[in-house]
Amino acid sequence: ATGEVFLKVARGIRSFIGQSERDFANWVYAIATAEVNAVIRRLLRRRELLAAAVQQGRVRVLAAAEDRPDPPDWPTLYAAIAALPRRDQTLVVLRSFEQMPFEQIAAVCDMKPVTARVAFTRALAKLRKRLTKASGRGS
Repeated sequence: ATGEVFLKVARGIRSFIGQSERDFANWVYAIATAEVNAVIRRLLRRRELLAAAVQQGRVRVLAAAEDRPDPPDWPTLYAAIAALPRRDQTLVVLRSFEQMPFEQIAAVCDMKPVTARVAFTRALAKLRKRLTKASGRGS
């Protein structure tokens, strides 16, 4: 993903219209966020294909799930993020994974900081609801 981001930045640098370092950083984060979302979608598709191969007996599982420690359920988290609307995906990734301040998120997403904060809170609520349903604890 990092390599793709740098290639896209290099290809698009001539069309960059910002005037400050902050504008440049926001532009790069917007490109990076789109690329991360694309990677998540590809990983989900790969996971689906692998699960289908296992079901059809073309691939066998090496160790039983109960023999392994409980890792974080990253695929479920990624799937839940990928199921969110694109703007919500961006907000969750930039705030939760990149620890970006709302002022910078607002610039990347072309909104006011207070709007970014409210939209992030709502996106988290949607994400929690999806994760609760995925774990079977929700209604």
